[in-house]
Amino acid sequence: MLTVLCLGSEGETHLISFLTSALSNVGKLLCLFPKQGLICEQGIKKAGAPDFLLSSFSQLSEVRAPEIVCLLSGGLVQGNVLLSSQKSKAFCLLCDSSDPQALQLAEESRLPVLTCGLRSTDCFTFSSLGEDSRMFYLQRPLSLPGGGLLEPFERPAPACTDQPLFYQLAFYALLTLSGLWPGR
Repeated sequence: MLTVLCLGSEGETHLISFLTSALSNVGKLLCLFPKQGLICEQGIKKAGAPDFLLSSFSQLSEVRAPEIVCLLSGGLVQGNVLLSSQKSKAFCLLCDSSDPQALQLAEESRLPVLTCGLRSTDCFTFSSLGEDSRMFYLQRPLSLPGGGLLEPFERPAPACTDQPLFYQLAFYALLTLSGLWPGR
């Protein structure tokens, strides 16, 4: 199971709505918005074995799960305390490379960072942007949050032109990191 956390003030609800819809079409999804500010893997196992656990990061004070990806985008105001106190070895940040605040927060966190965007230095990008389809591209070898190595690959991906570029790249990156896409 891949735990997906969203952090950002602007558009967080839109991103969660998009990911809820998109991820539920490709795997078993559990959305969790805890009142106590804690996500613990043990309580989730009772709900079955979802492929993805999706939550809003700003509400959390602690997360205990085997593989965690935090999405950083959307006009961040302040870094969340959880980023600075994260101890999980399988925690990484998926960052919008066009968002300077997200990049700064990622750098300050000292956590592993995977970038999404159209720059030659981004981890996940589109190598072509057609109207109906795109080529999703992992540009360099990637050490996975839970261990292992994923080699670069390119794969056709349907275009979601009504969604921001980061949302599209984040969706395909999450499929890759979860093992529902090639190479893992």
